[in-house]
Amino acid sequence: MSNDNITEAATVNPMPTRSTAIGLVLFLMAIAVGGFILLRPQPPLLPASLSSSDYSAAQRRYVELFGILPEHLDSLAIAGEIAVSEKNWEQAAACFREVPTNHPRFGASARLQEAQVLVRLNRAADAERAFQTFFALPEHRRFNAVTLAGAGKWLNFVLSAQLRFEDRKRWLVYVHELGIADVLDSKQLHFPNLLIWNSPLGRKRCNEFLAADPGNIDLQVASARYLTAEGKLEAARESLMKLSERHPRDQRILAATLECDFERNDWLHMEDVEHSLPQFDKAESWLLTRMRGELAMHHKDWSRALEYFQQVLLEDPANSWSQMGIVRALGELGRADEQKSARAKSAALAKIRVSVVKVTDRDPGAANALADLCNAAGLIRAAQDFRQHARHMENSPVNSTQRDSPELP
Repeated sequence: MSNDNITEAATVNPMPTRSTAIGLVLFLMAIAVGGFILLRPQPPLLPASLSSSDYSAAQRRYVELFGILPEHLDSLAIAGEIAVSEKNWEQAAACFREVPTNHPRFGASARLQEAQVLVRLNRAADAERAFQTFFALPEHRRFNAVTLAGAGKWLNFVLSAQLRFEDRKRWLVYVHELGIADVLDSKQLHFPNLLIWNSPLGRKRCNEFLAADPGNIDLQVASARYLTAEGKLEAARESLMKLSERHPRDQRILAATLECDFERNDWLHMEDVEHSLPQFDKAESWLLTRMRGELAMHHKDWSRALEYFQQVLLEDPANSWSQMGIVRALGELGRADEQKSARAKSAALAKIRVSVVKVTDRDPGAANALADLCNAAGLIRAAQDFRQHARHMENSPVNSTQRDSPELP
């Protein structure tokens, strides 16, 4: 072989030196280590309030319950339940929030428990959304009657504290359809304006909800309405005027303002507010429609007043204010026979107002007596429901009060 061929061969196939070989090995090791770091399972991100020790405790609890190792979301759901048992509401809310609604095992229960915890935290709007999400799930029907009745009561409590009787009615109708309504549910469904809604508990919880969510208009309006009901009319009016400045067309504020002015006998301001009202809509609040009726009577537009009051009774048949308005309007229209019938219903409603507070889950006689009064007032569905409660009490050795009345916050 010539020297030229030897040189060419050395150029094409160089022999690696010792240092080159060591460098190559180190380079390959670096790639392997880097790949391991990138591809190895990372520890799950935990809610800020959840410690690693609490997370581990939840994992152990899951194994005890189900006999298999948990996924990350399983552990968070159990951690939330443990936090509830310890009344650590913030941690519970944080854990449940991380569990998606479509989770196969814990999705529905996470939404329900999250909603209840959010009520504890005074986050009324967030709680309501979580309750609505739970009830919208087909899976909610798999829960037992006690759980569903309890969930309905928690949601109704949130809506009641805000005086949102129209929204509450939908859920009360639903628990009656499910066959899990108790006496209180039927009272709230059939007599929303005969019951004393201006309760110390309602005012207290409304103000607590408002402190946690000061920009919530529903809560601000409810707080002002509580002031009106307490007779603190100037304070109520001041609060509503401030709201009106920021939201001049909001129907909730307009209705509450008219109610306050009505109690103040301030017809001049009521007429000013009347000019800001939108056209009548059957879907508007019962209070706003009733106030339209009061204004129509003030203007001696008796036919229009009658129409408004009758519209209220379509949604709230036991509304005594509207029933009295009907009596007066019929009299002014010269419809004596109809007025006589309307006056009889008004008298029956007055008796119901007195009797309804006496009805409990333990007294079938009182429930039957209330059903008789409901029949006299033409409240047929209410009469049927209270007859059913009476039969249940007579036939069941254990009354339903404890079954259907969970602890409310």
